Parts: sequence; structure tokens; C-alpha cells
Amino acid sequence: MAAMALLLSLLLQVFLIQGCAQTAVPASPGPEGWLPILEADPALALSDSQAAAEQGWVSENAKAFSILPSGALRTSLSEAASLRREVDSLLLSSPYLTWRWRVEAGPAAGGYARLHLAVGFKTGSAERRLIVAWSGEAGQTGRLERKGNAAFFIAQGGASDGNWREATLDIAELHRLAWPDINTLNSRIAYVALYTPQSDGPACEIEKLALMR
Repeated sequence: MAAMALLLSLLLQVFLIQGCAQTAVPASPGPEGWLPILEADPALALSDSQAAAEQGWVSENAKAFSILPSGALRTSLSEAASLRREVDSLLLSSPYLTWRWRVEAGPAAGGYARLHLAVGFKTGSAERRLIVAWSGEAGQTGRLERKGNAAFFIAQGGASDGNWREATLDIAELHRLAWPDINTLNSRIAYVALYTPQSDGPACEIEKLALMR
């Protein structure tokens, strides 16, 4: 129930910036299916500029994020914020999402890390969303819940030791498990996003976020 309540809260943030997304130019992967979401200059994603829109970026309260000297993105404030990159790719052309992330300490048992990822899918006019989280509860890694056109996946479970963790998700397989009646062959990736709900939890950092095959 707690996961579903969080899912619905995050979905609201998706809708809040969806109307702005139509001004952004979707990014497309290269011939090998590789598309870096957070590129070498992540500050561009936070700039809310025409150049950012031309690279597919839409942001809401971008000041809640900051850029570390290493180039990693950090949730620096306890305010709700969204950072989303519009994408246009067949799901099976870039079926994996990969990244590195770190939580300073915690999160507390039963809670969630402040940073969440979301992947938007589209088949025709039908849209679906997969939200990815780090749960503070041990034993939750790999849990998948679905409610209608939204699914919630725990990519990491347990309190953080402060070290970086690497993750690679087969988002095509998660899509198949969450929506078995929808033909994956005809499905496209519409966006990849980062969200941080209003929270006083420990800061999170992420880098090397990319789609790949």
C-alpha cells in the first residue's frame, strides 16, 4: 500500500510537467541503441533554456537538483522536483536502462530514497509509466507492483552504506511483466525522468544514466 501511495504521488508530478513536454524535441538513440540521458554536461538539463528543450529536457523546480564536481546529479533540497527527457525510441531498440546511484545514509526502514526514476512507454495513443525506487526495507529488491497504466519497481532494497551502486534494468521485460497483454514489439519509450518528492530524507546522487541495447 505504501508503494502504491508513493506511485500515485509521483505520477501526479509526471502530469504536472506533461503539458510543457510538447515544446521539447525528443532525443533518439544511435544505431546501436545507446542514448545517454545524463550527458557530459548535466547542467544543460537544469538550465530551462531553449538549448535544453532542443535536447528533450523539461524541468520543474530544477533548483532542487545540483551538479557535483564529478558531474553527478544530486538532490540538494527537500523540495519536490522533476527532470524529464523526452525520448523517441522503439522499446526493443533500447531495452535496458543503466545508471549509478548513491544514498548518503538510510533511507529509514520502510521508507524510500528521495530520488526516483520513471520511464514512459507509448503504444499508439496508450501511455504507461514505470517508476523505479530504492526502498529502505530489506528484501524488497525486484518487487514489481502495477495499478492500471502505472507500475512500481524496487531496484534496490535495504539501507544504504553510502557507497555507489550500479544498476541495469531490462525495462522491456518489466514492461512485459507489468502489461502482458500489450505487444512490446509496437511499444516505444516516450521519456526517462528523475523525480524527488518533498522529503527530509538523505540526499541522493546519480550519474551515467542511459538507455542501451
